[in-house]
Amino acid sequence: MTIPSSNCRPLQLLLTASLTIGSLAAGLLDPAIATPQNYRIQVTTNSATGSIKLIQVPVPSYPVAASRPSSSKPNFAWPTDSSLQAGYIWPVKGVVTSRFGPRWGRMHNGIDIAGPVGAPIQAAADGIVISAGWNQGGYGNLVKIQHLNGSVTFYAHNQRILVQQGQQVRQGQIIAELGSTGNSTGPHCHFEIRPQGQSAVNPIAYLPSTVAQQFTH
Repeated sequence: MTIPSSNCRPLQLLLTASLTIGSLAAGLLDPAIATPQNYRIQVTTNSATGSIKLIQVPVPSYPVAASRPSSSKPNFAWPTDSSLQAGYIWPVKGVVTSRFGPRWGRMHNGIDIAGPVGAPIQAAADGIVISAGWNQGGYGNLVKIQHLNGSVTFYAHNQRILVQQGQQVRQGQIIAELGSTGNSTGPHCHFEIRPQGQSAVNPIAYLPSTVAQQFTH
């Protein structure tokens, strides 16, 4: 389509170097030469005649990169046992000085969270205290809480126990004071999670990740 030179100046001000297909381009062109979807309208000028010409130019197609699915997962793998994903909280604020796994030739069934003597230790979830007292197996002053999903949490090496067997506790309730009783090299809370009828699992996988990052070195 060629436009006479008398109309060039106003159109030069209005048109850009190229127009993508759309309602504006459709209005400038005759319907008989409507631009296909994979074409665009390009404006060319003739300096000799002063005319403007609209031509169709094919638009190259590029493969669309697959978008990555968004993920709200934390930076650690959540356990597959859905019965345990009821929501535990950290029993005490501190620094994880020993993780779950083999240690000194034997299995370390929980994590050690170091802190000042007397720091409050709280229940990781709602439950019933099934044991509260001195443990002969090296745990020192030990509290065990059974939760609604059947799991049991251990809180060991306490300086002082503030609950008794059979007592119902709420998540976040203070149950003991941090200490260094039993087989302990310093004040800390040894914390375990044991699913119903199973051996201990890694507590880090069940605790809030932001707190884990904040208090774990």
